[in-house]
Amino acid sequence: MADGAQSPGQRWPAASDAAAPALEPFAVEVERPGASQAANTVPLGIWIGAIMKRNPHNYHLFGPDETASNRLQVVYGVSKKYWMKVTSTPPWNWP
Repeated sequence: MADGAQSPGQRWPAASDAAAPALEPFAVEVERPGASQAANTVPLGIWIGAIMKRNPHNYHLFGPDETASNRLQVVYGVSKKYWMKVTSTPPWNWP
C-alpha cells in the first residue's frame, strides 16, 4: 500500500463510532405477554432517525426502495432521500 493510502476499513467511521441513543426510550411497553400490539420496525425507524440526527455527517441509511415498505420512513424527517447520479453509460449491457 502506498504511503498515506488508507485500507477500505479506514475510509469511513465504523457504525460503532456513531453516537447512538439508549434503546430503552424507544422500546414498546409491554404490560404482559400478548397484551400489546406494535409494529416492530416503526420504533426501529424512530431510533435510526435519532442516530441520524446525532450523526448527520457520518451515519446514513441505505435502502433504495424498501425504506417506506419496511416502515422506516420516519427517517425522512431527519434526512432527505439521496439518489445516485444517472450516468450516460450504464454498467450493464442493454439488449
